[in-house]
Amino acid sequence: MPIEMPIVMTEDGQYGLRPERISCFRFTTTVEGRVLLHALVGQLTVLVGEFPRRAAAERAARLLIGEPLDEPEGEMNHDATLGIRLTDLCRAQEQSPVRVNPETWARYPAIAGLGAIPQEIRRTDLAERAGRISWDAPHHDEVARLFVLTMAWGSGVTNGRGPRYTGAALAAGASTIDTLVHTRALIAEGDVAGAYRLHRRLPGVGPSFHTKWMWVVGTTTPLTGPRPLILDSLVWQSLGADGIHWDSVMAAGGSRDWGDRYVAYLHAAEAWADAASIGTDGGRYTAEDVEFTLFEWAREGSRPTFTTAG
Repeated sequence: MPIEMPIVMTEDGQYGLRPERISCFRFTTTVEGRVLLHALVGQLTVLVGEFPRRAAAERAARLLIGEPLDEPEGEMNHDATLGIRLTDLCRAQEQSPVRVNPETWARYPAIAGLGAIPQEIRRTDLAERAGRISWDAPHHDEVARLFVLTMAWGSGVTNGRGPRYTGAALAAGASTIDTLVHTRALIAEGDVAGAYRLHRRLPGVGPSFHTKWMWVVGTTTPLTGPRPLILDSLVWQSLGADGIHWDSVMAAGGSRDWGDRYVAYLHAAEAWADAASIGTDGGRYTAEDVEFTLFEWAREGSRPTFTTAG
């Protein structure tokens, strides 16, 4: 029975599965030891063994035709990195402070009433402030100010929409604060995917900035699940760079749910950090280092450094 499956040719002439971004070709599949995908368009025949990340490609093909994977229920029993190994990582502790224009933020009444915004904000400043809040019974203004500082740090001086969207979210009143606090509670319970999905309740914030909030409040919780990281447009840009093509659907075991795909990114980042730490003299890398590296690669326009397992 024909199925629809997107594919893309990489620069080195190999093929990769891209379920999210490439227009569909139609394939017929058979399984004889390893999966054969025969293209009905372009007379293209592709063996799974020709994919850059064979194990991930085979798993995706088996999912497509409904073949059981014999994995323990409730476990992510596959490699979320899809066989990719990142090298030459940066250290998150080296991240420079972000410059902010306080006057721009002060134009919004819901923000101005929470106190002055500093001209520079460091990542560590946010974690320290979050750690001083009593999260069992947090004060409304404490949470609101931490939220503003987080959004200002994420916006810098280049995102002119940040103050407007932050002001709109705060104008929603108690519901926004409740959602921000509930996000942390779900992270503390280990439901990181559920915490991610709460961005829909924050007017104008969006998933990218919501993950910045998740990272900040995640620094204050016990580690009952993967530690939240930032997943913004620049991180996505590096993950999708030529040659890497990390696919969040494949990494999430075929799930198209964005919460599951976010968690797959967290698992991949932890694995990338562990692999990059082997044989290093400068101390172990963290998943946060991976996130910062992906951000820097895109911000500086540099080519990511990586290897792939066959």
